[in-house]
Amino acid sequence: MSNEIIKGGSFLIEDAENISIFTPEDFTEEQRMIAKTAEDYVAGEVVPVIEDLEAQKEGLM
Repeated sequence: MSNEIIKGGSFLIEDAENISIFTPEDFTEEQRMIAKTAEDYVAGEVVPVIEDLEAQKEGLM
């Protein structure tokens, strides 16, 4: 895998290296658990107060 910086929209027309493509099927059980934890947190703690967060309401933290 190279650390080459992709310029402009070249990522749309150049072939991607197989190693740089991630799919959910490639995730480990631990990675799936971390993703589920993050999803649950956002659904339970962030979404209910999203309007207040967007309005930068005092006292949310």
